[in-house]
Amino acid sequence: MEKQVDYIATAEALGRQAFEQWYVPNPMKHDELRSFLLTVPQDKIALVIEAWRSAYYKANDALLKSHFNPTHYLKEAIKWPEPTVEEPDMDLLQEWLMDSVCEATDGCEIEHDGVCEHGHPSWFRYLGII
Repeated sequence: MEKQVDYIATAEALGRQAFEQWYVPNPMKHDELRSFLLTVPQDKIALVIEAWRSAYYKANDALLKSHFNPTHYLKEAIKWPEPTVEEPDMDLLQEWLMDSVCEATDGCEIEHDGVCEHGHPSWFRYLGII
């Protein structure tokens, strides 16, 4: 009797494996999936690739929601005051980057990684650039 292959479960396992090994989210760049696809019946290939993508992104989402993810703690721990000045455009951010100081989210002049005396971070910190 021929062994039945669960194509979807195998593709999902390969998707999780691809995420854990930091592959890009492109199934055709995942060597194990490409090899596995050679064994998949033609009418199931689209389903297998979709299962791979779904598992990859579910693993990614799980990590982002995980309490072991340091950014989770940072977002929960740091509650910056709302900006009181307009967000700078990319040209102004680049100009500040060449200077030793920049603007805080309330207009105060501070260092790139600083927080002003009113508790407002630099735009670089607020936007997550540094």
